[in-house]
Amino acid sequence: MIKEVTDSSNFLESLQVEQELLNCIDTDKPNAYIEDMIALQQPLLKILRLLCIQSLTNSGLKPKLLDYYKREIIHTYGYQHLPTILNLEKAGLLKQQQSVRQYAVLRKALRLTVEDESEVTPKDISYVHSIYAPLSVRLAEQLVQPNGWQGLNDVMGLLPGPTVSSIPYSVFLSTRRKSTL
Repeated sequence: MIKEVTDSSNFLESLQVEQELLNCIDTDKPNAYIEDMIALQQPLLKILRLLCIQSLTNSGLKPKLLDYYKREIIHTYGYQHLPTILNLEKAGLLKQQQSVRQYAVLRKALRLTVEDESEVTPKDISYVHSIYAPLSVRLAEQLVQPNGWQGLNDVMGLLPGPTVSSIPYSVFLSTRRKSTL
């Protein structure tokens, strides 16, 4: 049953668009596949997912492009979906473009996309999603390296939210022992 879905043209087209977005290919303009999905009234969740990927990989969408997508979705699916779009904006998943392309820097620095992975004997987590290695996995891989977070000083500022300060493991253990006593 899974093979039937993954061999379908809809799945393969959607996967190709995701991969193009993850590789930062033509993320500044309206995506023809997303436009077609809206016109064909495909499930809104699939469309919003692709829009969020486009927004995140492009450090936001240009204001005209964001307005265009909103207008098309509201005209096609109805005004009742406006709160959904606004909530995605509040969460930072859909936003106006910033000047710094954070994802592009993170993608290169942390090898978030790997295209030449062997299908016979995969050695990288990117094999699971064709080309994409999750950010959380790459951060965990870096953490177990001898220099730990120190190797990430340049990219930690690009990640949303507060960052973690690096403390030696021995200090962590001594504070943990005191708190359990």
